[in-house]
Amino acid sequence: MTQPPEHWSKERVLCVSRSRLWDGEEPTGFFTESAFQIAAIRSHPVMVERAHAETDETLQQIIPFCTAFRNNRTEVFAMIRRNQSTESRLHGQCTVSIGGHVSDVSDTTDEMILTGLMREWEEEVYAGTSCMARFAGIVNDTSEGVSRVHVGLAFIVDLPEGGTLAIREEEKLQGTFLPVQDVLALPHLESWSRFTLQWAQQQPPLPALLPDVVLPASVPAGS
Repeated sequence: MTQPPEHWSKERVLCVSRSRLWDGEEPTGFFTESAFQIAAIRSHPVMVERAHAETDETLQQIIPFCTAFRNNRTEVFAMIRRNQSTESRLHGQCTVSIGGHVSDVSDTTDEMILTGLMREWEEEVYAGTSCMARFAGIVNDTSEGVSRVHVGLAFIVDLPEGGTLAIREEEKLQGTFLPVQDVLALPHLESWSRFTLQWAQQQPPLPALLPDVVLPASVPAGS
């Protein structure tokens, strides 16, 4: 069995009890109607050592993430996880999710989520322009081990025409904008990414359950 990274034993991440998140049967998919889950996250947050949370299926780790579109959501920023990425269970898979765990402690759960979202954006990509991330819904997948101990808070970023993104840690990821239909056809697309892209094709209205957050522009050093 692969040993978890050493920093997991020191990192504490935001979680919620699975029984608090789901009222009855737990579904798989993308859910815009997620007021019950957002209320549960606000009312019953717990900070848990990540090494424990990664194996405890009574908990779900809260993962805010962005998916970046442009050209009226016909193109999406897609990334391949290289073998040097931290989570070995996801090596070689394609994702459209820019985000990660919440470990920043703030006065409110909303602040923790939005701070974590902005931190992950700034750590993972260079952005040619500032942009707005808007909450779109909850993503859940009970089909396999990694996804069962996480639940996604999906935010949508609509970049202007010609908007640019670039990967910061190229040893861990490679990324580019691709047509949404081409990404959906990829055989190693992560389930959360598939659910998000299938939802986005419908162009549904966004719920106002979490605040919008402005993600800053950034450029590589020396540019």
